[in-house]
Amino acid sequence: MLNWLVILPPLLLLITAFLSRNIILSVLIGIASAAIIGAQFSITGTIDLLYIYLKKQFIDPDFFYIYGFLFILGSLIALINYTGGSCAFGNIITKKLKNARKTESTSLLLSLLLCFDDYLSTLTMGCLMQPLTDKFKIPRAKLAYLIDVMASPMVVLLPISTWLAIILKDLKISGVTLGFSKFVHHQIKFPGGTFNFGHDIIVRADPFFTYLKAIPFIFYSFILIFSAFFIVRKKISYGPMAEQEKIALETGNLYGGKEPRFKVIKHHKSNKNVYLSDFLAPIITLIFSALIAILYTGGFYLLGGTKTLLESLMSSASIFKALFFASVIAFTVGIILALIRKKLTVFNIPLFIARGVHLMYPSAIIIFCAILFGSILDDKLYTGQYIAHLILPYINLNWLPFIVFIMTVLVALGTGSSWGTLAIMFPISIPMISSLAGFMHPVMLKEVYILLPTIGAVISGSLAGVQLSPISDPVTMSSTSSGAYQLDHVKTQMWYILPAIIGSGVSFIAAGFLTINGSTLNGIICMLIGLATSISLIYTANKLYPLLKKK
Repeated sequence: MLNWLVILPPLLLLITAFLSRNIILSVLIGIASAAIIGAQFSITGTIDLLYIYLKKQFIDPDFFYIYGFLFILGSLIALINYTGGSCAFGNIITKKLKNARKTESTSLLLSLLLCFDDYLSTLTMGCLMQPLTDKFKIPRAKLAYLIDVMASPMVVLLPISTWLAIILKDLKISGVTLGFSKFVHHQIKFPGGTFNFGHDIIVRADPFFTYLKAIPFIFYSFILIFSAFFIVRKKISYGPMAEQEKIALETGNLYGGKEPRFKVIKHHKSNKNVYLSDFLAPIITLIFSALIAILYTGGFYLLGGTKTLLESLMSSASIFKALFFASVIAFTVGIILALIRKKLTVFNIPLFIARGVHLMYPSAIIIFCAILFGSILDDKLYTGQYIAHLILPYINLNWLPFIVFIMTVLVALGTGSSWGTLAIMFPISIPMISSLAGFMHPVMLKEVYILLPTIGAVISGSLAGVQLSPISDPVTMSSTSSGAYQLDHVKTQMWYILPAIIGSGVSFIAAGFLTINGSTLNGIICMLIGLATSISLIYTANKLYPLLKKK
């Protein structure tokens, strides 16, 4: 039986990453071990399997758009730095920002403006904040943390975001719908067996309305965001992050004593001939172009389609295509401005594209390998399904939200994909409510309160797990955007988000047993219990760290 072996590739990857500190080597070992196990230790089978999955990536329509977006955005960052846009922005902002705490708070607040898409928020905020955080000797690992905690955790709380279509689709597949037709039996496969869910409509409710009702139960997002503001405002510093901050303050090195991860792009040093529009024009163009492109690809009626604003977001708009074209438009605007002001010539344009590729190619390689690794785990080894299958069928209904949260964290940690984890865990956990409760379905939403915290547990776990995973998109994007070393970002961030994970677990335990009239009130009370737990742990760690270090 190969069952237990499907857990081996993600374990090998994590162990190798933390021992070797080489993320690309670690992912390659993960891919090789997953392919060997997937091919049942056949050499020719392993080669064939790798060829199939590599081909699948290259023919994916999103392949060109994902990496095109990364490289053009890198070119835009290089251009803004060269023309002095970043310098102009820094000159204005730093008149109001007098210390590191205000700068860190500004980073958290500015992220709220871009919360409709986590990729856009993550990559744009790095470009915005690097010149400011560098001035106050804030280490790049701290900047990566500030960016990471406000991107994906924030986007899932917004009813109009690029995650909406994915969440609603998975809810509908899992049995939450207003439809009347029966679902096909859902079969979860894993090496050596299958796990079957045969179900009709489980909960007769609108998926969007259900998602809105579940927002107060996405405990991890609320707790993590509030904790981040607490850490910044109270100047909390402990663990590996404290070491990074100490080195930055004493030596000026923002990389934990290492050489810069990427070749540092020289900033425009002269205050003359520096215009704020060199910064704002491309950045604002990027944001608005991305929003319009997302709505356009979703079929928004004001842009030639037939759908309402909400329907255009719910119809799985082509996110990567939209971001690619938005970055091209923004880069073009930046180039035109620079040409008009004679800061560069047409012959310099290829140079900035080359700089963008040079800036982003290490992250592009990691993303490519991570997607390949996750695809093999999901489609061939069924690692996530196997992990969930081991425990979920044997639990009590009251403990379901907590156990689902823990299992989802593990699945997301192993696969490195939030969306992939949602697709795995929703079809497993929601039908299980029916089995554990023993009710005849379909039922109305108000009759099955435990559904809302369970939905919150899946979304929360998918966010928490990827923020612990060294190969996930959020970690890769935030470390790239900030210029931090990827494993340094994971190690420093881990000690700040573990209290939020523990606090969320406490909230989900409370949600399983505490029943108060009104699900929203119940969610808020349970969230406050978890938040108090998280803040207490952070405060205690901050007080104990200096004492433990002395010993």
